[in-house]
Amino acid sequence: MATRGITSGIRGLKHHTQRPDLVLLDDLQTGEEAENPLQVEKLMKTIKKDIFNLAGKGKLAILQTATPIAPDDLAEKIAADTSWKTTIWPAIVKWPRDIVENGDKGLWGKYFRMYDSENVDDSTHEKSLQFYIDHQEQMDEGAEVFNPSRFLRSDGHITALQALLEKQHVIGEAAFSAEMQMKPQRYSFQIDITPRIVASRAGLKKRLEVPEGYVVVAAATDLNVSYAATTTITAFKPDMTSHVLYHEITPSRIDSKLNDTEYNQKVFALLVKVGSTLKQLGLKIDGWAIDAGGRNWDAVCSYAKQSLT
Repeated sequence: MATRGITSGIRGLKHHTQRPDLVLLDDLQTGEEAENPLQVEKLMKTIKKDIFNLAGKGKLAILQTATPIAPDDLAEKIAADTSWKTTIWPAIVKWPRDIVENGDKGLWGKYFRMYDSENVDDSTHEKSLQFYIDHQEQMDEGAEVFNPSRFLRSDGHITALQALLEKQHVIGEAAFSAEMQMKPQRYSFQIDITPRIVASRAGLKKRLEVPEGYVVVAAATDLNVSYAATTTITAFKPDMTSHVLYHEITPSRIDSKLNDTEYNQKVFALLVKVGSTLKQLGLKIDGWAIDAGGRNWDAVCSYAKQSLT
């Protein structure tokens, strides 16, 4: 028998001429690794390249115990891999009917409102416990837990269900779902972030105010003419530390099907509009870089030449 860390010398492990025939893996990932796709992939490669080949020509049995921490972490990837046989044991197998049908408006909801009130008053949980004792049959109906013995009377619990739901109430649904139910929650939502919001959160100075020590001010415009021209103005220190002073999107709807003459005229007009806006800012700009790729080349060059003259 030998023990090794996942990052230690695993490859080619043997005792004299004997190669392993059984490997036990236990919680290989940290919380930080679980939320990092690159680290998860690295662990998966270690398992498949180093651990799977420990037996050499012989057969190898691999058993792993793991608690999923985040969506698509190592535990979830292995569970989804058909080369593994996975068994999942959630702490609560079936939820109480009262919670399923009534949510926090049922008896369990009332129980935890009493529980929270007791916490605020810094008192014992005798009142909420008595409420549970009085309504246990209704509150437990339909529930099934994996381990009915998972509670301590010294903690004020009389059933595993009560202890588990109290734990969920304390640590939150997301943590409980991952740690106790083996199902990390997946969230999908949209956050609209604007330059103004970023600036307000970062404690930046006033817009268009060049901070002390910044010696070069440069503008840059990206042309996506079917959508918009996006322009930023950035100040730089001698060591190239940067500070964004300005960010603006100038809408544009230039049809790519136009002939070259009409297309160039519209791109030129767009640049005139952006240039006029920059002049009105009253800021000394040392240089302006404009994306001149593809079909925009001629119009950008013509605008640059006219600006120089």
